[in-house]
Amino acid sequence: MGLLNRLREHRERRAYERNVKFREKHTPYGVMYGQVLAYRRNNQQSLGKPKSPERVAANNEMKGTVREAFMSHPAATEQDFERCWPDIRDEIFKQYTMKVLEIMCT
Repeated sequence: MGLLNRLREHRERRAYERNVKFREKHTPYGVMYGQVLAYRRNNQQSLGKPKSPERVAANNEMKGTVREAFMSHPAATEQDFERCWPDIRDEIFKQYTMKVLEIMCT
């Protein structure tokens, strides 16, 4: 059963990769998305490098503000926040980028 699951996961991953490559080539947002993916791939090695104090301070301030909003929900826990934080952070950056692009393109 494990082999069948791995085969299915491999096929799904390949289909996803083909879809991403198609979007990268054929849509304006896909081109930008492809550039983001390339940037991430190129910078995976730099994840362990120290960050500038300004960047660390800005990230901590953003995380504190988001934590406050997240924890205002009665059912929220610290574990939930830590689990969701990377996705929330990515979404904040995506929304910010889209707003900047909207301003730049008008």
